[in-house]
Amino acid sequence: MRHRGLGGTHRCGLGRGPWRALRAWWLGRRVRGDRRRRLHGQVHALRRELADLRRENNALRLRNAEVERLSSRLMEFSQGLAHAGRHDPLTGLLNRGAFEVVLGDLHAASRAAADTDTPRPYAVMMIDVDCFKAYNDRFGHPAGDRCLQAVAAALRAAVRRSDFLARYGGEEFVVVAPDLGPDAAATLAPRLCDAVRGLALPHPANTAGPVVTVSLGLAVGLASTDDARPSAEVLRDADRRLYAAKDAGRDRARVA
Repeated sequence: MRHRGLGGTHRCGLGRGPWRALRAWWLGRRVRGDRRRRLHGQVHALRRELADLRRENNALRLRNAEVERLSSRLMEFSQGLAHAGRHDPLTGLLNRGAFEVVLGDLHAASRAAADTDTPRPYAVMMIDVDCFKAYNDRFGHPAGDRCLQAVAAALRAAVRRSDFLARYGGEEFVVVAPDLGPDAAATLAPRLCDAVRGLALPHPANTAGPVVTVSLGLAVGLASTDDARPSAEVLRDADRRLYAAKDAGRDRARVA
């Protein structure tokens, strides 16, 4: 007996019902296969997208790490610039601009305390290396730089921890000592001269002796009803006494 099945006439004992069921099963299998293929395709697409996201995330982490590194370097550079803006590159001391800020602040504090029971004096000491041009001429500028560095180190070791030491310019240094009255300042000043002389750096052209020495002028600022001088005038007093020390023979402190 002939029966028409899925693709034509078949010799089979099956009726139309089973063939329909077989055909439905076959079509369902194709549909499920298509669905699986679509799901597999979606899974692969999601995996690729996840891999892309991971690569982008890694790249972002690397960029963030680079940003952090650059930010850290920028902060260090900014701090270096701030330090360089306040310090002398040769000696490491405060520079003249930073000294003037400190002097202004101490004078303002002294003026603010003028009407109180606790006065706030401050001392200014101008210091100059004796016959330094002759030292440079004899030994050369590199040796002169090393001399200034040694003098700066000796002065730094001799002043108090609370004092401010600056390179004022060339071979000139300046000390600003807060809360230091005339008597205590007059005791500190000669110690600075002794500290530099104690370096025993040979200086045959020095008229004050065979080694490197300094001359020093001292002035004390104390804002009050009796002394209303500005800080610049206190600095000029110290400078005038420095030249008086040089005129008196160098290697000494002139305190009045």
